[in-house]
Amino acid sequence: MVDTPLNIAPSLPEIRHSLRGTHLVDAPVASVEVLLHRYVTLEEWSLRSASNAFWRLYWPVSRGGIVTFNNEKLPLEPGSLYLIAPHTAFDSDCTRPYAKWYMHFNVGVLPQSPRPGIVALRPTDQMQTLLDRACPKRGRTKKVDADPSSALDALQLALLAFQLAIPELRQSSITDYRVSHCVEYLREHLREKVVLADLVRFS
Repeated sequence: MVDTPLNIAPSLPEIRHSLRGTHLVDAPVASVEVLLHRYVTLEEWSLRSASNAFWRLYWPVSRGGIVTFNNEKLPLEPGSLYLIAPHTAFDSDCTRPYAKWYMHFNVGVLPQSPRPGIVALRPTDQMQTLLDRACPKRGRTKKVDADPSSALDALQLALLAFQLAIPELRQSSITDYRVSHCVEYLREHLREKVVLADLVRFS
């Protein structure tokens, strides 16, 4: 790591901000965006080859839901969380009345793109508290002194589930890091015309 001088002065006189010192290191950062958080009751459901660019988090309230990935059936059991990585092609079915909370969210920018997959999680105590607040059981009477749910509960829940599951979804160590960097570049430039020469220069 090479220390670099830091001397920043605003270009506009009305901005009273200046920095002088040494630039030591840029810490890694990431963003989390919750796209939706919803409770559904399903009489019957069939979904084939679902594959989206966002993360999915399922919290089953009743039995009856099944997801199939790589020809393996995974029953969605109450008491477990299920995190589905982006670009995971899976089937989903229920043949009897079924209820769940679910969330779609994005995470960026990751140093390495996750591999497709589905991870079943046992919630930690902290996650269970958030689930009780952000995903209350339907028809349950809330105590007057109970903490009200907020949008931040869903955001924190998504982040904790992601942090718990990401070790299982890491790419193989033999994967060329330039590939994941190119994928991130394409995600950040979706509205632009990107040619192969751009990716070559970037990687």
